[in-house]
Amino acid sequence: MQLIVALFLHICFFSNAEASPIYGVLKVSDEKLYIVQEKQSFEITSASIEVDRDLARLSSGDYVALEGYYNVSHRRIFVNSVDWVGLKKILGFWTTADSRIVEFKDFTTLMLRNYERGAFPILQAHPTRVNTEVIQMDYRLAPGVGSSWTLFLSDGKKLHMGRMNLSGHNLSITFFNIETGKIIKTLKLLRKSSGG
Repeated sequence: MQLIVALFLHICFFSNAEASPIYGVLKVSDEKLYIVQEKQSFEITSASIEVDRDLARLSSGDYVALEGYYNVSHRRIFVNSVDWVGLKKILGFWTTADSRIVEFKDFTTLMLRNYERGAFPILQAHPTRVNTEVIQMDYRLAPGVGSSWTLFLSDGKKLHMGRMNLSGHNLSITFFNIETGKIIKTLKLLRKSSGG
């Protein structure tokens, strides 16, 4: 049945379109999902259980990078896949038990504060850097297994991978060796209060 619906939507609304990357901020209204781009809203439709599941985990204000088709005249987007997301609820400061800080500055940049270069689970010591300077890294999140998110993190030289789990004010990131799958370390973070 889902295949028939997908075929129908594709033929009726998207027959002349080609799949393309689609970026924007998610808006949830009346149990419908919309992507907002340049003050225009497009309703999101999908015939994939996986895409529907991934989108259902998101909230208004989250950023999404999708692959799909536009139908501008009907103000709809037919989504084939969720490539990566930016979670509004992780933005801000998180701290470790030993007062080190990870700041999710925006949907693609994080900052490490009070870290010695070799102390972050995936960074190697760098002899020319001051040990406690602010370290900037690029990241992307993709839907993971169950309630987890897959984290891709780059220090500009190497790509790192981890599994992120968020529960209320607690955030844990388990880093893996990309080649072997072996766990490197789990980083446990607590939401830093705005007063401290």
